[in-house]
Amino acid sequence: MGGVLLVGIGNRRGQDVARGGPARILLVEGDVTAREFRVIAEDIECPSLSPDEKHIAFKKRFGSGFDAWWQPAVVDLATMTVRQLPESKHIDDQIEWLDDGHLLYAVGHSTSAPLRRADIWTIAIDGGSPSSIFLADAESPAVVRR
Repeated sequence: MGGVLLVGIGNRRGQDVARGGPARILLVEGDVTAREFRVIAEDIECPSLSPDEKHIAFKKRFGSGFDAWWQPAVVDLATMTVRQLPESKHIDDQIEWLDDGHLLYAVGHSTSAPLRRADIWTIAIDGGSPSSIFLADAESPAVVRR
């Protein structure tokens, strides 16, 4: 199997999402012609392809409802293995690639809408070093490449 990666709403229990089954957001690898796919990761959001096209970063959800929190993870497209990155803080926005080996993401430190504040953090995808603040009092990282 190979070639196509999709993100979609589905579930692994065969329940009909449109009729009230538990919706899950999945990252899958598949073959559209053969109508086959395999789940690479569940409970994901905000996938982002690396500049060198070798990895996909995303937010992985843990827990549910108001108790849910999001952590950064990366899929190595050569091996289709998922690596959970060593971040203990709840990430709060789209993951963006700083370069081929580092991610940017927002971590909120105030949840009140009128007082909402966040910082942009960075972490290496090899998991070899702890995350660190990249830019204080900022949100929604974006990198322009030419």
